[in-house]
Amino acid sequence: MSLVKCKACGKEISTEARICPHCGQPSEQQQKIQRVQDVNVQSNRVGCVVIGVIMMIIGFIIFMSQFK
Repeated sequence: MSLVKCKACGKEISTEARICPHCGQPSEQQQKIQRVQDVNVQSNRVGCVVIGVIMMIIGFIIFMSQFK
């Protein structure tokens, strides 16, 4: 465990701290984790939209094939 300076307030914090105990700013490691989680959420949303559109197209094709 070593100490680094908080980029927000400049006070020393542990490298193992998730947030600065002085100002509440998330650590760099915690910010990186949050960015990865945000990207994962966005890719999950895109995947769900694509699957939904594909299901609607298949449903429309099946519906239209009943009238032939």
